[in-house]
Amino acid sequence: MSRPVYFACILIALISNAAGFVKAQVVMEVPRPFMPGVAKTVVRGNQAVIYYNPVALRRMGPAMDEFVRAHEYGHIRLGHFRRNMPQRIREAEADIYAARVASPRSVLAARQWFISGNGGGLYHGSPRARAARVSRSMSFRPNYRLGIRNR
Repeated sequence: MSRPVYFACILIALISNAAGFVKAQVVMEVPRPFMPGVAKTVVRGNQAVIYYNPVALRRMGPAMDEFVRAHEYGHIRLGHFRRNMPQRIREAEADIYAARVASPRSVLAARQWFISGNGGGLYHGSPRARAARVSRSMSFRPNYRLGIRNR
């Protein structure tokens, strides 16, 4: 019986510093199929690593996978590991970032996921609060022509 082989995906994130200059940062994505939760970003020195649970993301579907990754990259892009701020504010900012940069399909899937009572926690806030935050932050407006209604 063969064991599954997992590879770390290395991506480049564009990070802007306080002066507004953009620099590239290597971000490793490392699968952890037995980790609790869905994803977590850590920074050690200058190296950002996103650990994710591929089993959980597969269960959630590709649209939620995209939103979760956008949320994690939001932590990096917003400099949450260089700033001393409460975790709840970091998580709220990462939700807002993801709602603004992810595809409309992904953002609507996340909003529905939260409306359904999923995705809440001590630092992320209640699912209802996350749904409201995502709805307020969408970079597009759903409409009936697309078969998508505002709630």
